[in-house]
Amino acid sequence: MPGPPISPLDPSHTSPLSRQGHACLPAPLAPPSFWRVPGTNCGGGGSSRKVPCCQPPGAGMRAMEGGDSMSRPTPSHAVDVVSALDISDAPLGPSRNWPPLLARLFDVMLCSPVQIVLFWGPDYLALYNDAYAPTIGSKHPHAFGRPASEGWSELWDDLRPLLDQVRLTGEPVYARDRPFFIERHGYLEEVNFDIAYSAVREVDGSIAGVLCIVSETTERMRAERQLRANEARLSFLDSLSRETVLSADANAIMDTSTRMLGQRLGGVSCSYADVEPDGDTITVRGEWTGPGAHSVIGQYRLSQFGETVARTLRAGQPLTLNHVREELPRELSALFTELGIVATASIPLVKDGRLTALMSVNYAAPHRWTPDELALLSEVAERSWAHIERVRAEERARAEAERARLAITAAAIGTWDYQPALDLLKWDARCKELFGLPPDAEVSYAGSFLAGLHPEDRERAAAAVENALSTGADYNIEFRTIGLRDGKQRWLAATGSRLQIDDHPLRFMGTVIDITQRKRTEAELQALNATLERRVMEEVEERSKAEDRLRQAQKMEAVGQLTGGIAHDFNNMLAVIISGLNLTQRKLDKGDTDVGRFVEAALEGAQRAATLTQRLLAFSRQQPLSPKPVEVGRLVTGMSDLLIRTLGETIRVETVIGAGLWQVRVDPAQLESAILNLAVNARDAMPEGGTLTVETANVDVDDLHARDSGIAVGHYVLIAVTDTGTGMDEATISRAFDPFFTTKPVGKGTGLGLSQVYGFVRQSGGHVRIYSELDLGTTVKIYLPRLQGPMPAEPPREPRDVARRGTAAETVLVVEDDARVRALSSEVLRDLGYTVVEAAGPLEALRFIEAGPCPALLFTDVVMPGMSGRQLVDEVRRLHPALKVLYTTGYTRDAIVHNGTLDAGTHLLPKPFNVEALAAKVRAILDE
Repeated sequence: MPGPPISPLDPSHTSPLSRQGHACLPAPLAPPSFWRVPGTNCGGGGSSRKVPCCQPPGAGMRAMEGGDSMSRPTPSHAVDVVSALDISDAPLGPSRNWPPLLARLFDVMLCSPVQIVLFWGPDYLALYNDAYAPTIGSKHPHAFGRPASEGWSELWDDLRPLLDQVRLTGEPVYARDRPFFIERHGYLEEVNFDIAYSAVREVDGSIAGVLCIVSETTERMRAERQLRANEARLSFLDSLSRETVLSADANAIMDTSTRMLGQRLGGVSCSYADVEPDGDTITVRGEWTGPGAHSVIGQYRLSQFGETVARTLRAGQPLTLNHVREELPRELSALFTELGIVATASIPLVKDGRLTALMSVNYAAPHRWTPDELALLSEVAERSWAHIERVRAEERARAEAERARLAITAAAIGTWDYQPALDLLKWDARCKELFGLPPDAEVSYAGSFLAGLHPEDRERAAAAVENALSTGADYNIEFRTIGLRDGKQRWLAATGSRLQIDDHPLRFMGTVIDITQRKRTEAELQALNATLERRVMEEVEERSKAEDRLRQAQKMEAVGQLTGGIAHDFNNMLAVIISGLNLTQRKLDKGDTDVGRFVEAALEGAQRAATLTQRLLAFSRQQPLSPKPVEVGRLVTGMSDLLIRTLGETIRVETVIGAGLWQVRVDPAQLESAILNLAVNARDAMPEGGTLTVETANVDVDDLHARDSGIAVGHYVLIAVTDTGTGMDEATISRAFDPFFTTKPVGKGTGLGLSQVYGFVRQSGGHVRIYSELDLGTTVKIYLPRLQGPMPAEPPREPRDVARRGTAAETVLVVEDDARVRALSSEVLRDLGYTVVEAAGPLEALRFIEAGPCPALLFTDVVMPGMSGRQLVDEVRRLHPALKVLYTTGYTRDAIVHNGTLDAGTHLLPKPFNVEALAAKVRAILDE
């Protein structure tokens, strides 16, 4: 028989039949209406098989013991099992040894179509008929003839009290739909039976066994439970529909649905979420939470819950987790448990192939989901989605309608609807207003539309309406109206079209707007266009004048800044020179010849002034350069010692020389000066010490880089000077190359260092770029164009000895328009041993050369009034082509310098110069 009951039947809870005097009925004669199968009778008729129930008592047993073949009963499973007892060690033994009462009773059981089992003796040995065997499944035939505690072990604690009650008291036990848990198909299952247990008495009245007549009602009970569940489900769904169907608020629908479903399923929370078009972003918009539950309102990503969860839901499959800690990896289960969720089920809503929504029910403890629960969750999710989407669609429709209404109102658009067959015209209030009518005025096609048109436009407008009605062409026209009541003239623009729907009358519908202001503006524009060209020319001329004034102001500001800076620095230098010379003069007047330090101070001031002048010329790209093919790697390597000595011990100097560097054509002295200037600036940016890196490399500048950096396309040699100093902000970088701009304290710099570098590099055909970040450092990159062609042979260097003195046989003609400079230059040359002839200008020099012998050297200024030094040299060389010439100037004005480079074979001594430079230069030229 069936295992532990769902609700164990207390022996006291017997059927009323047990209390109505039926205990004395013969054992096999329990109330027939309880167990007899309708339509059957003993031995045939409605029975599905013939049973030997109409034989005399004991006939069935005699047949099993080999009696007369004519009286042998039809074979049955029970008969076969009893026969097997003859050769087994079953407690009952062979059937021929059974007690007469047992044999007679078993004969009765065999012929019965109802399910009967007899539990015999104190061990409750089980005997049953064929009808009963299917109810115990795989227990048959092993349970036959064996103690009930063996065959029904899984429910013995439930079955034994019932059997004991009947055996000990003799009172029958009846119950309907009695639940049991029985294992008959390899697994434990819940079943239901109608049972009638009666005592089997011996002649002396003692109880020999318990006869059990049963009828399995499991399927009927399941059907009834399912019916009740369906009725409850439908009732719940009906209640849910009544709560949500009339709602016009999506949030209210979500709140109601989640609340009712969560409470119905006994969960701790229930939520509804929208899935964004990306298929991963989840937004929980509605939820219900029970006492102590966590809220999950917010936005999540489906992918954060793991690939399995995401793949299941995107495929439209329900996600059920009975215990997240047992079914998910630790890191994923933690995402649920942090929200107070231990068990969960989520139903995905997939529409048009896309995951659009999720509905979930959660539990705070492990929960095993049943098919009925998942079915209800799925149905509620579908209904909720449908209601929510309906409300959202209605909200969108209302919003669209409201926007359309507001747009029409804001645009002051009038609408009209005309049915020609009925001659029925409808205008809204705005349309009536545009024809000068009040909102309540009656309108008609002829009496309102045609009558309200301007006489000059009436025929044209009527023809356009007729054409649209007859051909279906678009109606798009502009016309004037005269207000029917207010008399105002207006310009209107009307658009419309013919509309034919099924068999309904033809309709002509459209809109009309007021374009009076536009027409007025167009008229004004036409008048303006007549004078547009003249006004544009005046405006352009005025703008041009303003731009000229602005440029002039900017020039004056730049000149003012430049001259102010020059004046400041020159005043400082002149103060040193003047003070030194004054002190020297005072000392000499007193006979004191100890004036060396004052002379040195004056010379230092003069040298600083000369350096400042060279930097100004470099910035203006007017300094004369002597470009030569240069190997940049060798030049930088040769400067290493100079940089280390100049920058001091706190600065680490590193050089990175690229392999296979191309050659460039630059003035090497100026390039060294530029690198040194950058190094000194870098040192000043690293007051606490740091690293200076000078790096060289070949670079190819393509179109993209050229556009980004403002550099011409081509091949360049890059010199990058990088420091680890304080860096510069964008404002400082933008002004770094401005003359006299400096961030150093007063007296620590002229502000011309970077200006000189910029001027030199640009004059050499290259480019300079600054890259800097505050507190990280600065990199200044110099791009010098590659020298194409082979490297010219470098002339051998002669030892640099002290310049030799001249002789009286060597005559130098000095041409200088400034008397003081001419006198000092001549005196220096005479002191060096040369014969000197002075000329105050080019014409005087020409007369001397034409009248006398040719000098050994012509030393001439470049810039002079009347005739330049270059022009003087051209005239002289007509007479003496081999005459050697040395130019001197403070500013070349392109006389001997073109494109920033000295003309070939030209020698120049820039002003100001000292005695040593003059002596060396003159001697070098004369010795060529």
